[in-house]
Amino acid sequence: MKNLSLKLILLLLTVAISPLLVQSQNVKISDVLKVSMRGVGPVVKGNEVQGYYMFYQLDKADKANNNYQIKFIDQNLNEIANAKLTDSKYLYLQEASFDSQFVMLKFWEAKEKQIQLRKYDGTGKQVSKKIITLSQRGEFYQFYTTGAEGEIQGESLFALDGVGFVNFTQRKTKGWGFQVDFIGVDGKSWTYNANMADAKFQYAGFLASDKQNVYVLVGEKTKAMANDVDYNVLAIDLATGKKKYQTVLKDAKYEVDPMSAYIDNETGNLAVMGLFYPGGEGRGEKNVRSLGLSLVKLSADGTVISSKYNSWATEISKYVASDAKGRIQDVGFIFFHRIVQTADGNVYAIGESYKKAADGVGIAVAALGGSASVVKLVVEDIFIFEFDNDFAMKSVQLFEKSKTDVGLPQGAGAIPTGMLGTYVKALDGFDYQYTQINKEKTLFTVCYVDLEKNKGEKRQWKFGAITFNQGKYVTDKISLETEATTLYVYPAKTGSVMISEYYRKAKTIESRLEKLNY
Repeated sequence: MKNLSLKLILLLLTVAISPLLVQSQNVKISDVLKVSMRGVGPVVKGNEVQGYYMFYQLDKADKANNNYQIKFIDQNLNEIANAKLTDSKYLYLQEASFDSQFVMLKFWEAKEKQIQLRKYDGTGKQVSKKIITLSQRGEFYQFYTTGAEGEIQGESLFALDGVGFVNFTQRKTKGWGFQVDFIGVDGKSWTYNANMADAKFQYAGFLASDKQNVYVLVGEKTKAMANDVDYNVLAIDLATGKKKYQTVLKDAKYEVDPMSAYIDNETGNLAVMGLFYPGGEGRGEKNVRSLGLSLVKLSADGTVISSKYNSWATEISKYVASDAKGRIQDVGFIFFHRIVQTADGNVYAIGESYKKAADGVGIAVAALGGSASVVKLVVEDIFIFEFDNDFAMKSVQLFEKSKTDVGLPQGAGAIPTGMLGTYVKALDGFDYQYTQINKEKTLFTVCYVDLEKNKGEKRQWKFGAITFNQGKYVTDKISLETEATTLYVYPAKTGSVMISEYYRKAKTIESRLEKLNY
């Protein structure tokens, strides 16, 4: 997450949304020696927050072990279960997720070089444990892409509502490949390994899922540092762990780089949104720019049912001034974070604008003989593109926010600006945090963080929400100023948001519910 100050880390996940208002409630937890920003999360069922899980360190047990606490509280912040455990001091919580029945905690055991996937029930009892031993630390780092019909909980561990969990791991033999592990709610599990026999570089990310399949975005390079990536969609059968299909999204004229996906409301087919390019052209090596946005729908066997293309220069330019290179007038480029489909079939693509600019600090360092980049990226406004079910353009909405500067490494200025969005995403440099859609798919909220500056006031961190309801957009902001060591914001029951503040010196976590107005 974005570093708000030297001591302030902000975590925003998702906000349960409703026009109903609720009264604030509070809870205080003591004797907390250390808490990770990934150690607290919502227990969500059908997009409704039922409560929260918490994992934190209490104290040191001995030279080799620490004492930890797992706690469950309900949506009103009342404690319902807790359990203590003593385990390795080299145990670090990386991610956590909830599949409507169980909580999965993903740990990195640094001494043994192990990924540990531990599943817990609602009482805090561990019901299963899967160990993935890595041959080298480099295998631990994940390469991933965001985007799904359900909210993504982390970088490589994802919950499949009511079905189980999938975890992605980079693996290396002759080349670089990936491993997908599935742990079902019924205890069944499987492992899928990509072919790593040749000296290629492959990586995978979660794209979407339904009750039958998990859909994986696979990228492949000839070399690890190559800019040119070939993408395809891999469908893995959840019952067997076997590949159903692996499809490259292209036709005789264009090729598509997927960005996000959803399961179509009416047909249940996979719909993949991405950028499209001239067919047969390398996107990175040959500096070819995208031609626009596309939506490709796949059948159950991976056959392309339909492809729809919206060009920057024609269809999109009717709603927002843009050129054939994908540049938006006076804005720059747009990185699309999420795509959602509402119950009426309309599709909404949520993006954030960014552009290159001169970096004054970098220029000064370079002038003095230092090594620094002389360009930076400036992240600015939120854009929401609306399409009908056939992916025809309907509207483009702009929501202004403050600018955020993102530093670039030396030499990165030579990379095409349209490709740098992925780099900013990996750095967590965007202000966008998540999009939440309700169970009925009639309403959604886009949330972001904003270092806001009003005339005559000092800059303040704000939590921003853009809610689309009954054909209208409503915006809201709440202050995130605090004297706590760290501050986290989490989803809550309808109409509320939970704010948790950790005070390191007092060793306490103080949480409260506040209403969200729109």
